[in-house]
Amino acid sequence: MYDITEKGQRQYRRVVGLIWGLYILIPLLFLMGCSAIPIELNPQDFEAYNNRAKSKSMTNDYYGAIDDLKMMIEINENSFYPYFALGIMYGQYLKKYSKAIFYTKKALEIRPNSSKALQNLGYLQQVKGNVSAACENYKKAY
Repeated sequence: MYDITEKGQRQYRRVVGLIWGLYILIPLLFLMGCSAIPIELNPQDFEAYNNRAKSKSMTNDYYGAIDDLKMMIEINENSFYPYFALGIMYGQYLKKYSKAIFYTKKALEIRPNSSKALQNLGYLQQVKGNVSAACENYKKAY
């Protein structure tokens, strides 16, 4: 049998504590939106930018979220979600309606029958005063 000294036992407890700490800490970091780790490891990770953009928008860092959404477009310019999210971000949070309309229309080029994008475009056109175009998009959405 092995005779473990008190010093060896302390070192063992430290290592086990460190492993358990990492086991708990790493998932918590991802749940809290600390997705910068995978982005650094793989700058082309579409989902990592998506997760970080969502986290930033939840903490009202809209410009940070916009940067991540634009990176998603650089990675995959044919993806619906980043254009749609930029339309929401610019329109409903930043009140930059022209940019919001631009990105919502880009989303609709990719997915023309998206009821959510059509609703958002209708809302944006209504805010800009173009009620007839808004009504047409609302009709298409439903």
